Amino acid sequence: MEETKNTFSDAIKERLTNPFLGKLLLAWIVWNWKIPYVSFFVSEDKLQSNRLDFISQYLTTQTFWDFFLVYIVPLIITAALIWIVPILSKIAFNVSEKYRKENALERKRIDSEINSFSFKDKDIKELSEKLKWNIEENNKLKLLS
Repeated sequence: MEETKNTFSDAIKERLTNPFLGKLLLAWIVWNWKIPYVSFFVSEDKLQSNRLDFISQYLTTQTFWDFFLVYIVPLIITAALIWIVPILSKIAFNVSEKYRKENALERKRIDSEINSFSFKDKDIKELSEKLKWNIEENNKLKLLS
């Protein structure tokens, strides 16, 4: 009995965590929103029939177009969620990485320019001090001569 219970719970767990079935269920519920809405939020006295009749009438398809809208469109949405969204996500990630790398290179270039300016300032100060020293030595030599 315990083994049957574990097998049953494992099967349910697998179906609930299966990416295809989960996305299909989500797409079907979002696309056919009237069924959960009527099931949970509309009282039977506001419907012309009871909830089960409304749902069975909604799910009964008279034409191919009805069948397409109720059953095929959620499959198409599921396929898009499984294949197209990851591709778009990868493209967005690559664009983001390219932008991040460009920003990092630009920051590195600006930092190196700032550092080179500080070295230039340091060099200018050293040269200025040497020039002052040379001028003082020159003045001393003029005084001595």
